[in-house]
Amino acid sequence: LILINDGSTDHSAQTINNWITQNPNIKVKLVSQVNQGHGQSVLNGYQLALESNTPWIFQCDSDDQIEAKDFSKLWKYKSEADFIMGQRLHRHDPLIRLVMSRIMRAWVFILFGLNIADPNCPFRLFKRECLQEALKNFPPNVFAPNIHLSVEFYKNVRNGKYKYVTVPIIHRERQSGTPSLKGIIKLLQISFRVVKELLIHRRMA
Repeated sequence: LILINDGSTDHSAQTINNWITQNPNIKVKLVSQVNQGHGQSVLNGYQLALESNTPWIFQCDSDDQIEAKDFSKLWKYKSEADFIMGQRLHRHDPLIRLVMSRIMRAWVFILFGLNIADPNCPFRLFKRECLQEALKNFPPNVFAPNIHLSVEFYKNVRNGKYKYVTVPIIHRERQSGTPSLKGIIKLLQISFRVVKELLIHRRMA
């Protein structure tokens, strides 16, 4: 397990270290960093996962909107696909976030011709080589790396290189933590940034 503690203020590191002490047989790497934001934290975790040489990599957020037990729904398809994507059903997010997600999905289709049901879903399982190749082909330090990874994964599906499975998963109201993106203006600013990064990604293709 690789846990990225992105500048939390709720004693997460202490809680995790206590748990590690109580469970010495489980391999856990805790990385505590100055707050860098969700996107950079995901990228940092991906780089550490690549360094571990594990054949499969699984990513999820820590807000408990998707239950950890749903991992088994993805894992059972590992013999049939190179990557397995969760698709959040009946999302319990504010309306503005749902609208933004639809806009991002539309931009992915416009720029890349890819119809991806949930390109930013933070619940996904994929082979190491899929991640290794994808990271070479989109801009560094992007705000929403999962969208860019989805684009690269699905491009390879279209080219006949990868096989994939989409798995419906239950999405709940946020159970822990406080969302950092609040307010319509802030969300609109982020939307413009993501679209700009997708345009750069398209030019690199």
